[in-house]
Amino acid sequence: MNQQHQNALMQLATERVQFKKQLLSYVIVNIFLWFLWLGGYMGNNRIFDFRIPTPAIIMFFWGIGLTFRFLKLYVIDTASMIEKEYEQLKNK
Repeated sequence: MNQQHQNALMQLATERVQFKKQLLSYVIVNIFLWFLWLGGYMGNNRIFDFRIPTPAIIMFFWGIGLTFRFLKLYVIDTASMIEKEYEQLKNK
C-alpha cells in the first residue's frame, strides 16, 4: 500500500471515530434534554398540551446533520467517485 492510500485510510478512520463520539454525545444530551423537558412539563400540569416538544426539534435538526455525516462516512464512497470522474476527464 502506498503512503497516500494509508493516509486516506487513517483520515477516514479518524473521522469515523469522531462520528461515533458525536453520536454518543447526541444520545446523552438528548436523553438529558428529554428529562429536563418532562420534569418541567409535568410540573406545570401540561400533560395534554400538544405543542412540539423542544427536545424533538433539537433531535430533528441535529439528527439531520448526523445522518448526512453517516452517509458521507459509511455509505457514499467519495474517493472512488473522484477517481471515476478523474478517469473520465483524463480519457476525453
